[in-house]
Amino acid sequence: MPLHPRHSQILAALTDSQAVAMTIWAEARAELVEGEIAVGCVIRNRLLRPRRFSNEWKGVVHQRNAKGTYEFSCWMPSGGAKNYNQLMAVCEAALAGERLWPVQQQWIAEGIIAGYIEDRVAGADHYYADYIPAPSWWPKMIETAHIGVHIFGRERL
Repeated sequence: MPLHPRHSQILAALTDSQAVAMTIWAEARAELVEGEIAVGCVIRNRLLRPRRFSNEWKGVVHQRNAKGTYEFSCWMPSGGAKNYNQLMAVCEAALAGERLWPVQQQWIAEGIIAGYIEDRVAGADHYYADYIPAPSWWPKMIETAHIGVHIFGRERL
């Protein structure tokens, strides 16, 4: 499935807090607030490791891996076409002023960015859903938390 026709323009137009909020929304909106916060903590933990990830919020959530796919699968159709299309539609409508940004996720993103929300995942910089088989990279991780349907871990340093 191809990218949304305005994919690049949408990503470029997002502020840091919007990009973080929409990543939380797309990755964990079915979770309780603690699960959404946990995903936000992973984003911040990656920012704290700029040599491995990025030193910018948008750089973290839009980072691509060695295979050229997005680290956060919500930003690509192959990570789930329905979720990706919903994410693009919400971003496009909110950027156009036709709808509000998701309030809870925006609140979490702002708290993560400002440092008001403490780390809930013990330094985790990765996670996966417990209803799928563990990814090939998981054996390189130290499991730190299991919140909602996500299992969190950090790279062995």
